Order: sequence, then structure tokens, then C-alpha cells
Amino acid sequence: MAFWVACGFTPVAEKDGGLGGGTGTGGGSTATGGGSATGGGSAAGGGTGTGGGTATGGGLATGGGSATGGGTGTGGGTPFTFDAGTPPLVTIDFDGGCTAVQPCGGTLDGLYHYTEACVTPPAVIQQFCPGALSTWVGTRQGALFFTGNTVGRNVHIQSTGYITVPPSCATFGCDTIGTLLSIQFPGSTCADSNDAGCECIASIDAGVVDSAAYTINGNNFSTGGRTYKYCVDGSALTYEDNGMNSGDPGIFTLTKQ
Repeated sequence: MAFWVACGFTPVAEKDGGLGGGTGTGGGSTATGGGSATGGGSAAGGGTGTGGGTATGGGLATGGGSATGGGTGTGGGTPFTFDAGTPPLVTIDFDGGCTAVQPCGGTLDGLYHYTEACVTPPAVIQQFCPGALSTWVGTRQGALFFTGNTVGRNVHIQSTGYITVPPSCATFGCDTIGTLLSIQFPGSTCADSNDAGCECIASIDAGVVDSAAYTINGNNFSTGGRTYKYCVDGSALTYEDNGMNSGDPGIFTLTKQ
């Protein structure tokens, strides 16, 4: 539900269909076809992405090795295309003060554009260096289309994290830290800072286009092996993906078109 710098969105009118259970196409601009951050998390067939990968922000390796997902789509769906129009470019909120979804269920059929994204910043460095500081910025752009028992998604995430590592954690050198960061965020760089610590930049540029079957159980919907709390209130759909091993963690609001 990833991290991200602005990038153009290719509308689905290009007819690049998403594939159920697709594979990651790498970072870069997401192509056309289905798409959302709800599924297993990474880019799938149909679209094209280029480049490497960081969270909407937030966790997300949806392709190209970012923090939201990691290479496979939601799976299990029937490929289809839909006209996503031109969703707005949404600035990701990385402040960490996301308000939990109050699930209320509701009918999901229809086309939705992402209009808000709140994500807890990735903490990959803090896991081994609690004193490290990081600031993340990014954008999310995309749509979900629910029809019958199938959901399509077309989502593009770009984000950048600026990470300061103190000298106490830089014993093995900034190059080593950069290599460790690159496991999750390909293309990360780290350089010596004036205080003998390291200044690092991690980035995500990832797209996902796919479709999959979904089911509703009370105030939750499930797809791609994951379950999401959600609430439809008028034209607004809010859902939460903060479960263990989430491919796209965060709380997201979409507006029905």
C-alpha cells in the first residue's frame, strides 16, 4: 500500500492488460491496465516499468526492489483492462501519525482513484542502528477497479529517503552500509559525512499493474492471500494494509469516479 518522486502516469487507454499473478517489471513508470497497492505488492504483466527501486514511501517494493512488495503480483485473477483515466498525483504522508481505519464494509464495485496515502517510513537502517535518522518524501498515483469478483490495480510509487548514519554505526564504512541498503533499495548510495558518519540516499521507483479475484467477509476484503480492513463512506473508500509482511503497508483513501 513502497519512497517517491513525481512521475507521469500512463492511462490504461493504451490497453496494456494486467496479468493475474504477474511478475515484477522493475521500477519506473507504471504502465496501463489494472492496478492497486492492495495485492501482493509488486508490478505485474501488462505494464512496463523501468529503473530500480524505495515507501508510499512506505513499504512498498512493488517492483524494481522497493519497499513494497517484491516481485510478484496478487495472483489468481482473470486478466482484464480498464480505463483508469488520469488519477491525481498524491503526496505520501510519512509522518507516521496514520489514523487506523474504522472498518464499516460496504459495496466496492466501481473505479477508484487514490487521493490520500499515509505510510510509516521504512526502518531498514534503524533495525541495526537505532540512532540513524531518516526523512522520506514521495508520491503515489493509481487506481483500483472492482467489478464482479475481480479487482484490477494500476499503481505507481516513487519515493526517496535521506538517511543519516552516526559514526557509532559506520564502523565498517559507508560503502558497506550502501550495499546493505541496496538489498532492499537498489541503487542506494552512501557517502562519508563530516562527522565520520554516513549520509545515504535510498529510493523507490516502482509500478504494479495486475488483477486478481477478491472476496468480502464482513468489513474485510481479501485478495492475493491478504486481508484488508476497509470502509466505504459515500464516494470514499479507505483501507488498511499493516499486517505482518505487508507488501504495501499503509492506510489509503480512494475516491470513486
